This record gives sequence, structure tokens and C-alpha cells, in this order.
Amino acid sequence: MSDTPAVAYGDMAAVKDTWLSMEKRAGTYPFQRYDWVSAWFETVGRARAYSPVIVTITDDEGRVALFPLAARKRRGVSTLEWAGTGVSDYGAALVDDGFVVPTADIVRALRKIGSGVGCELLLLERIPGTVPYGANILVGSATPRMHVAAHYLNTPDDMEAYMEERFSSKSRYNLRRSERKLGGGAVPGFIVPRDSPERSRYLEAVITQKQRRYAETGDRDPFDDPAVTSFYHLADRTVAGAEVSGMVTEGTIVAA
Repeated sequence: MSDTPAVAYGDMAAVKDTWLSMEKRAGTYPFQRYDWVSAWFETVGRARAYSPVIVTITDDEGRVALFPLAARKRRGVSTLEWAGTGVSDYGAALVDDGFVVPTADIVRALRKIGSGVGCELLLLERIPGTVPYGANILVGSATPRMHVAAHYLNTPDDMEAYMEERFSSKSRYNLRRSERKLGGGAVPGFIVPRDSPERSRYLEAVITQKQRRYAETGDRDPFDDPAVTSFYHLADRTVAGAEVSGMVTEGTIVAA
């Protein structure tokens, strides 16, 4: 297929009915759901000046693939990338069962769309090899594999030496304190808060714990951007099925 039918929408509402229908009939991650992407555009997307570019590609039999994308200019370069960047674990399309378009034709169509909205670079990261509906339509010779696919931790024999090498004395003290709380007779309870104030409290606990880990490991803290925190609070209120939970010991949220 040399001229793949592709349409770009600059307004999520214009394709909302198709999108919601595809959520029901096409396997997808939560990161590609309409309400997740909508919350992202209202917070992170707005703060970072992203514009919606929602693309539908149709095969010869009328089956559709929907790509939730966003355009942005940064450091002098205009890019077309996944909507949800920065808060989504995976990037993928919503795809009708049986959809058949070669990967090279899909990439060509997306590049053409990008060029049409003034983007110089098509940047689609975090593409897994398989997705809920099967093989990822974006994985092929037209999308070469990156040199880094994942990270893992091989626990060393001498855990104390490992901890001393990577964590400050204060961090190690806090970890031992948490360990004593969990193992010192207090039985932790698993709580799923239902009312809004409690959900917000648990969500703040999640954010605080993540920020502490970023500080301990020296990694970049995405929550330095207030829009990211705003996204999670909005998603907690608007994304259907979103759930916050935690482990509580003696009234203290020790994990969330």
C-alpha cells in the first residue's frame, strides 16, 4: 500500500466517539484511553505547549488504527510524539482486530502527517514489542530497536555493602526504620480509600515516596514539574477505574 489513508485531528472531541468505541473493541493499555490522554492534555500538555494530533489510519478493509499523538516545538525542533509523554509507561495505537498495514507504510503516513503540521521529527518512544492486542504494528524494520530495552537489578550477595555504596546514611536509616515497622509486630493493612480526601492523601503519599526515591538515586524527578502532580490528581478524579491504594501500619502510610 503506497498511499495509506490517514487523517489527523487537532481536536480530541472530533474523534471522541470513534476513540471510545475502539476502547471497547480494541485491546489497549490505560495510557491510550481517552480520559487518560484528555487529563494529560489539560495539565502536562498545556503546560508544555503540546497540540493534539490524533491520527487515524484505515486499511483496505476499513479497519482502523488510532494514534494519540501530540506536536510540540522544543529547543528549536518541532516534534510529533505520543500524547501522554512523561506519565505513560508505554506508547501504542488502538487497533481494530485484523488491521493490516505494513509498518513502513504506517511510519510513512505518520511522517507525512507530521510534516503537514510543521513537525520535523517523528519521535515515538517506549514502544513495546507486544501489546494487549498482540504484536505491535509499529515494530518492524522501519522502526529499529533501541540499544536500551529495559533495566533490571541483580541483587548482590552483600546487600549491606551494596546499600552503603548507593544510599546515604540517612536513607539507610529510614529504610531500616520502615523495615522495623513492618517486622516489629505491627501488622500492615492494605487500604483502598474510596472518598476523595482520603484518595488525595494516599496519592500525595505516592508522590512523596517517589520523590524521595528520585532524590536517593540521583535520578531526575518528574514531579519537579507541578503539571505532573496536577495530572495525577486530575486522573484520579476523571479516569474511569483509576485506583489508589496503600499499606498502612499504626496509622502511617508506609507504601502507596
